[in-house]
Amino acid sequence: MKHITLISLLLLSQTVRSQTDSLPLFRYHLSGYIKALPSLTFDHIANDTYGLYILHNRINQKLEIGEQTTVRLEMRNRVFTGDYISLIPGYADLLETDKGLVDLTFNWLEEDELIGNSTFDRAQVDWYGGKWEVTLGRQRINWGVHTVWNPNDWFNSFNFLDFDYVERPGSDAVRVQYNLGNSRKLELAVAPGKLANDDVAALRYGFHLKTYDIQLLGGLYKDNIAAGLGFAGNLGNAGWKGELSWFRPYDSFTDTSGRISLTTGFDYIFSNGIFAQVGWLYNKVTDAPLSAGTFIYTSDARQLIPFEHTVMVMASYAFNPLLNANAAILWEPEHNSLIVFPTLAYSLGDNLVASAILQLYAGEVLDTYQVASTSVFVDVKWNWRVK
Repeated sequence: MKHITLISLLLLSQTVRSQTDSLPLFRYHLSGYIKALPSLTFDHIANDTYGLYILHNRINQKLEIGEQTTVRLEMRNRVFTGDYISLIPGYADLLETDKGLVDLTFNWLEEDELIGNSTFDRAQVDWYGGKWEVTLGRQRINWGVHTVWNPNDWFNSFNFLDFDYVERPGSDAVRVQYNLGNSRKLELAVAPGKLANDDVAALRYGFHLKTYDIQLLGGLYKDNIAAGLGFAGNLGNAGWKGELSWFRPYDSFTDTSGRISLTTGFDYIFSNGIFAQVGWLYNKVTDAPLSAGTFIYTSDARQLIPFEHTVMVMASYAFNPLLNANAAILWEPEHNSLIVFPTLAYSLGDNLVASAILQLYAGEVLDTYQVASTSVFVDVKWNWRVK
């Protein structure tokens, strides 16, 4: 019944327009994309190969009511098939897991190595009035300022290596923003958790100081007292960004020094058009063993990647208006682990882009340094919009 109700909301959004001389009272927008993402993963340790094929359809709906209210309903529908599914135990359950207060994710097809999944990752109402902005529902609360890692992204943390989810996850929350003027803004966001000790509630104060945008955070992150700092500006001709978050369990506040997640990085555009970035991430890691899905499905602001120290070098270049290249290298010094992540994208026509993507993982395995796995992806994406 719940799924029928949600789908009915899609149909109800076809509203009647008001016949006035100004903007219509109701303004409806519909867009999305269809994407095919076949991939092969070569397990060099087990000497095996796994295939995973994803067909992805996204539907974005926006209804503007007058000049102060906007309703958004966005969903992603995906079909998975291939023997890679059997590599990760409980893959279907993992896809169906919804971390929000309201369960808006469901599998509508589960067969051997064939899964159909849908999720509503945006279901929100925005109200604007003067200096106030209020948002209720499943939304993206983006407090991150760094390009790659975001320790300040307490509500919607994500993994840099999960390139297939450009919209990033949403959070069931209430968010109130107040514009103080002079580039200053105060925000309050509260996201009740589905499980005990899973609530997130925080204040954010953003302001401008000389050439820097700065933010201060404070609140509760799950079962932790949390504080954060973020900044973005320029150092000479280079961009400089950084984020710091500190977490300390409130039920054992006097027994621990807490955990720190810290990142900083620089970016620079060379005269030949190359855009280069370097960055560093520190986060205290847990003792949990790594699994096949650890790198992709890690999504906690306290541990954005399962390495204590990570150095990143990334560069991008547009050969022409149709062809773009990007490459990132992540290096973990303690075990000399390496992740190589190049991408080549080509525009095939209006709203149609094809990309070739590689992810290579190397490190010490059984006291021997070797390439552990290589994944190759082909991404073909067609964007559409109803005017």
